[in-house]
Amino acid sequence: MANYLSFNHQSFAAVRTTARCRSGSIFALGLIGIVLLVISSRSTMGHHNDQQDNGHWLEIETLHHNTYPRIIHQVWLGFDRQDPPDSWRNGTNETIRNNPDFTYHLWSKDDVINLLTSHYRWFLPIYHSYPYNIERADAARYFIILHYGGIYLDMDEVSVVSISDIINDNKLQRYQCFLPQGTPNGITNYVIMCKRNSLFMRYLTSQLAMSKGWYGIPYATVMWSTGPRFISRVYDSYGEKDSLFIMPGSEVRKNFRCLFGQSWFRIDGVIIHVIVYPFIRMGLSWSYMFVIVTFIVLLIVRCFWKRWKRTEKLLT
Repeated sequence: MANYLSFNHQSFAAVRTTARCRSGSIFALGLIGIVLLVISSRSTMGHHNDQQDNGHWLEIETLHHNTYPRIIHQVWLGFDRQDPPDSWRNGTNETIRNNPDFTYHLWSKDDVINLLTSHYRWFLPIYHSYPYNIERADAARYFIILHYGGIYLDMDEVSVVSISDIINDNKLQRYQCFLPQGTPNGITNYVIMCKRNSLFMRYLTSQLAMSKGWYGIPYATVMWSTGPRFISRVYDSYGEKDSLFIMPGSEVRKNFRCLFGQSWFRIDGVIIHVIVYPFIRMGLSWSYMFVIVTFIVLLIVRCFWKRWKRTEKLLT
């Protein structure tokens, strides 16, 4: 009886060790994937050859314009809920009040499909194949700004001052696009202001097909396929950076207020923002992060080794 209880105790210990090893493995593999994706994002896009795009971006008329159209675009595709939250609609009303000299357009799912069908039919299969609605919303904003120009705002962004104050700044007139600095690095896409048919947006939309794919977890897939990491990679590989104005985040927040919707975030996005981003903000280099991940992997290997030795003892 004592031997039986001893064996059960040892078996329970082995099962507990196995569970810990599996949990540790999942965590480490996820962390490794995130680090590798971030590292690869700093180099892969820059080697893309425009000739591989089958001329899609060349299908657009070559004429581009020298002024910023006074149009405010927002996108609400309505996949998850029919209408935006009340707080977002109140924010939109404030934006309209603060910009009486601008035309406002809220793009629906049908509006986006009509635009793509009429002018960018080559992109429709890619658009429909995205696994997440936020990817479609990201892609839609790029084609809208390419085709019409003006300013795009996320639904949870509010213009607290007149956008004309930005447009009328003579220093900005020589730039083809205005983009906000990202957090913790790169640039982001919650506000985009461009002249119509800008070369940057033509280049950016041509990169969407190549960036589409599964990146291990939902958050990374959205960020790298169409979101802020995608647009940052496009910016890094763009040859005419002097034609783009990147506004620091502190300056952006003087002109736009965020209602902090984060409507597309899941648990993986929350974990990355809580655990990974603080290290990046502290300036931790990728080499140090690689050392940390390697250390975690070695701990997991040791965990499996101990489990194997324990199992071996039970069988002998």
